[in-house]
Amino acid sequence: IEIPKIINGTTEGILSRDTLELMLTKQSNDYRLGPDWFGTNQNETVFSHDGGNTGFISRFVAFANSGNAIVILTNGDGGLELVDEITKGMEDFYGWKLTK
Repeated sequence: IEIPKIINGTTEGILSRDTLELMLTKQSNDYRLGPDWFGTNQNETVFSHDGGNTGFISRFVAFANSGNAIVILTNGDGGLELVDEITKGMEDFYGWKLTK
């Protein structure tokens, strides 16, 4: 919620605009400082981060300018297939391009 406001200069937050721009700038292999990068979709930078521990899989995808986002949490080691299916469903429903 805060990232688009900070990037657009309408608010200050925990992270500075310079830090956010650095986080979303390609470093190597399409990775940023923290998030993975999906690219530009409808003139927006789209970034994500997948995670997991024993028994849990998660995915966060966010649009840097609009504030649109998806957060998917599962409670199973085999949850990646479900996460991918939900992500694909969001692509289809909203017309987003979220897969690389």
